[in-house]
Amino acid sequence: MKIRISILLISVVLYSCGQYSNRKKDILESFHEVEISMDKSARNLSLMSDDLVNEIKLNSDTQGDVYQSALIVDRTTKGFVYFVDSLHGLITKISQKNGIDDISNHNRLFIEGGKGAELKNRINNTRETLLSVLTESERVKVKSDLVAKDPIEHLTWETELFQHTPAAAVVTLLKKFENDAYHTNIQVLQLLLKRENDK
Repeated sequence: MKIRISILLISVVLYSCGQYSNRKKDILESFHEVEISMDKSARNLSLMSDDLVNEIKLNSDTQGDVYQSALIVDRTTKGFVYFVDSLHGLITKISQKNGIDDISNHNRLFIEGGKGAELKNRINNTRETLLSVLTESERVKVKSDLVAKDPIEHLTWETELFQHTPAAAVVTLLKKFENDAYHTNIQVLQLLLKRENDK
């Protein structure tokens, strides 16, 4: 996760510094292409998640712990995605209002306005809730990128990610977080299904 974010942040820094001033349009279009790809991926992952919940429902007692755990996983993931989509809507609204990609507006939203800290908390709480339905031996099998930690330096997670970041990059990061939630969701649901099938 750190490598992917680092590559994205290097592009953002170069964009922000104007070193690619003659290629700003190309960079923004690249972010948009990545966003489109990640959006398709999120839709596919959402369908996979729904299929797993339905399979668990068919193979288990709907009052049993496995199916009830699957419902918790489903609701938690959908709640997180809804929150992230609402942030996307705020960014779009800000961008449409100003007509330009004014980075200071995103700083106010995510850093000064507290949405970045709220997102960090939602990321970590979502991951913990998803993992909470698993046994300890099942948890160690989940490889999740749904993590938001403050860096070792004197920056907060939200400052590191959102300060000096154009809207196109922010939207791409938000899609990445949604996909991370779905990937974690699917791993947890697969383990729940395995637990049910092994009974």
